[in-house]
Amino acid sequence: VITNKKAIYHHLPPGLYYATAYGDGATGSAFSKSKSVSIEPIPTGLQTTAIKSKQAKLNWDDVSCAAYFVIHYKVHGSDTWLTKRSKGNVTSYILKGLAVNTEYDWTVAAADSANDYTATGKYADSISFTTAASLIADNESED
Repeated sequence: VITNKKAIYHHLPPGLYYATAYGDGATGSAFSKSKSVSIEPIPTGLQTTAIKSKQAKLNWDDVSCAAYFVIHYKVHGSDTWLTKRSKGNVTSYILKGLAVNTEYDWTVAAADSANDYTATGKYADSISFTTAASLIADNESED
């Protein structure tokens, strides 16, 4: 039972979904069906490039039907994932504000919004990288 007029479903496999909403507890004829929404495919080709001491570029293959991407990352060994969202349908994201000489895990999922529904596909298998050990070594700017 949803009482706040909004339901978000995560980690659904790719496919076409719709919601049926009942106004009377699903016991009678007071219901309506939403428009169908397509769930996004799982991104592939994950790789990390341009690794510096406090940032790294996260890359994945094109998913043409995504409106944007949801990136999860964490310090390796931690249970707490942090979340970022790309600006549009892109194939990379520069993750900033990282700790020097630290191993991170990351993953990404394609997402889209339509008709007041947000659809987030399954996350790709996570991969790891380690930030550089020195600010001097990578000549990094904090733009």
